[in-house]
Order: sequence, then C-alpha cells, then structure tokens
Amino acid sequence: GGIEASNGHPARLLGFVNDVSVRKDMELEKEHLYRELEQIITAVDQFAVTATLNLDGNIQATNELFCQFCGREEDELIGRSFSTLLMASQGESPAGDIWQSVCEGKPWQGHVSLCETGGEERIANASLSPHLDDNAEINAFVFIGIDITARAAARRALEVSIEAHRKSNEDLQMFAHIVSHDLQEPLRMVSSFMTLLERRYALELNPEAREFIQFAVEGATRMRSLLDGLLEFSRVQSRSLELKPVDLNASVAGAIANLMVLISERGAEINVTSLPEVQGDAAQLMQLLQNLIANGIKFCRDRSPKMDISAYREDGHWRVRVSDNGIGIEPAHYGKIFQMFQRLHSREEFPGTGVGLAVCKRIMERHGGSIEVESLQGQGSTFTLIF
Repeated sequence: GGIEASNGHPARLLGFVNDVSVRKDMELEKEHLYRELEQIITAVDQFAVTATLNLDGNIQATNELFCQFCGREEDELIGRSFSTLLMASQGESPAGDIWQSVCEGKPWQGHVSLCETGGEERIANASLSPHLDDNAEINAFVFIGIDITARAAARRALEVSIEAHRKSNEDLQMFAHIVSHDLQEPLRMVSSFMTLLERRYALELNPEAREFIQFAVEGATRMRSLLDGLLEFSRVQSRSLELKPVDLNASVAGAIANLMVLISERGAEINVTSLPEVQGDAAQLMQLLQNLIANGIKFCRDRSPKMDISAYREDGHWRVRVSDNGIGIEPAHYGKIFQMFQRLHSREEFPGTGVGLAVCKRIMERHGGSIEVESLQGQGSTFTLIF
C-alpha cells in the first residue's frame, strides 16, 4: 500500500528526497546570486572605469570606459604597464609603497591621474584590489574608478574664483581707504578755498563770478557725497560678516533712533509689528532698515510720511515688509533703482546719491537673501526682505 526503498526502509528514501531538495535549493540560490553578481558587474561596467592587471602590473583586460578615460584603443592598452599611464607628477598612485601594499593583499583607495594621448590629465577616484583564486592566492588585480575630471576641474575653477574674490576684496578695501582719505581731502580743500574766496572778495566779485564760485562749491560738495556713497557701498562688501541671531525689532529701533531728527522734522509715523529673529550681521541689518526708512520718508511729497513694518513666514522664509505712502515707482524702473548711482529724479526734486537701495540689495545678497519691490505710482511702495 506504499512506496518502499529496495531495502524496505521508506525513511531512507525520504532522506534521499530531502537531500535532492536541499541541493536543488542551493543551486537555485547560487543561480540567483550569479544573476545579482552579473547585474552588479553590468552596472559597474556602465558607470565605472575598470581594468584587470596581472601580477606584474600589466593590463590584461579593460572596459570601454577605461579606454575612453585613457584616450586609447583597447589593443594599445593590453599588455601595457599600468604605471606608465600615470602622470609623472602623481604623488599618490598604485606604485612604490602602494603597489607593494596591494601585492600583500591590502586594497588601496585614492585618486589617480592618467594622461590621455592628447596630453590632457584625467583624474579618477579609484580603488585597486587583489583578486584571489580558489586557494586564496593573488592571481590578478582589479582597478575600478569613477571619472572625476570634470568635478576636479570645477573645484579648481572654484578655488581660482575664491582666490580672485579674496583679491578683489583686498583691492576694494584699499580703494575704500583711498576714497576715505586721499580723494576726500582735495575735495574739502577745493570747497573750503572757494568758499573763502567768495567771502574775502565778495565786494570785488561781480554776480557772474559769485555764481561760478557757487557752482564749483556745489560740484565739490556733490562729489564728496558721491564718494561717501561709494565708500558706504564698498564697506558693505569688504567688511567681514559676524553672523549671529539678530532681533529685527532691535534693529528697527536702532534705525529709528538714528533717524529721529529726520522723522521729527517730517512728522513721520512709523508703525512696527512684531518682527522675527534672523541670522545675520546686526550692524548691516540695522543699516539696511535705516536706508529703507530714510528712503520712504524722503520720497514722500505733499503729505506726512507714514510707514508700516511687518513680517510673515512663507515657504520656510521670513518676509519682512517695509511699506510707505510715498510717490511710488513705475514697474519699468524696479530693476534700475537697485543699481549704483541710478536716480529716477533730479537733485532739485529729491537730494541723494542713488546709493541707498544698492546698499540694501548688496546687504541682502551677503546674507543669502533678496529684496523685492512692489509699487503703485503715487500710492507708495513696499520693499520685501526675504531671509
């Protein structure tokens, strides 16, 4: 009534069936592992620079990316010593102590520089590992690398840019020193002597001569104002930032205190709601808000200046709004007002140098933020600081 082994013991037959089942499972698992290994090898072959070296360090096999990396055909590379491809200036390479270490069975990782046939340097972030046979003996070496030539070039370009920026800052600081001392003094002297000339010889000068002197004094004064504005702008860029938590309520309070005479003279009303704390340089942020408040008061005509300063959170950023009831700005001029020495009105209408908003923009850029403006002609403007 049942299946029996030839010796009459069913249990032995079941044991045999189990052994076959286990071996079959092992074969399936091995096949699965081989497929995974093939997928890994395929992926590496598509994205990595690979080569196999013999025990003498000669190239036995390469993939297409390795040929492209070296700028050579495969038949030019097979049998060639890998070390001859290395740049002469390469300090860290699979040669010398490193090659000896790999021969002892210790994998190596680092950067290698190879020279293309055209002389271009190619750089790879690579590893060189020993390959072991079934007896755990080294029978080859496997080179795998990722081409980082473009990344290295970008990094060098960035370093050059940083150095140029540092040099530019030094030049700017030197220029600021010249502006604040060497150029200001001659202008003061011109203005002083022209004024003295007018006072001492007032009775001897005709009206036309006095007018000419007045033009000269006004020109020197205007030039001094422009230099002061340029100096203010250069200091924003050259001064090192001291980033720390800054309470903007305190910044606004300081700005209002500095402008108290102007605010009192114009009868300005400034309403401030609760402002946030941001990371920044306290001195520059107070200067920024002071420029915006002074700007709002100056460009208000035929009415008492009124300003509202508030803040809200949006998309992970603080937005601080400084609104006024001034003359407004046409949309076509939104970009122009943030440029150095750009004025929309004559000096007779509104005094100034056209530097204030350029300074505001530069301060926000140095803080990793931006400044925007919205305005209606004749109905005021709103400047938004985005932190």
